[in-house]
Amino acid sequence: MPPDLLAARWDSLMRACEVDLALAAPHFDLLVAAYGERHRAYHDLEHVAHLFAELDGVPLWDPAVEWATWYHDAVYHPGGRNNETRSAALARGGLEALGLHLLERRVVQLIEATRLHRCDAGDTAALLFLDADLAILGSEPTAYLRYAEGVREEHRAIPGFLYTRGRRAFLRELLGRPSIFMTPHFRDRY
Repeated sequence: MPPDLLAARWDSLMRACEVDLALAAPHFDLLVAAYGERHRAYHDLEHVAHLFAELDGVPLWDPAVEWATWYHDAVYHPGGRNNETRSAALARGGLEALGLHLLERRVVQLIEATRLHRCDAGDTAALLFLDADLAILGSEPTAYLRYAEGVREEHRAIPGFLYTRGRRAFLRELLGRPSIFMTPHFRDRY
């Protein structure tokens, strides 16, 4: 998704939430800067765009999911143990500044669920959001390879054997589930 389409999507969300575009512009700029940090090779705006493309394929529009998609990896430090918490705090601050207090709790909940990619089995919106975040795992081989290389590049400071151990643990945890994807939509798609 080209940057101008992401900007249009942001503007559309602001209009849907009745937020003044001028008031929202600094928050958009902050997100663009965060996702454009030099150490990012996968967790960037292309990743955000990919999530939106995946979510556009489901019959769901939930403003909390839209906000969570924008903010879910806004803070990303490879190897960091509190990226999700810090991203959620950034989202909370942004929503608060824009007067969207009613969305804060839900958006924070969605972002923090990305830590383990687990949520209540009855929370369809959260399940779809989490599945969209993992959809790259079911993508065609060249896209998956770009993802794997990007994540490895982001973790280049970690010795290979430790990185491999961590990736193996992550993938084993996913493979230990009844299905990698929690929703029928993503199970059928991938």
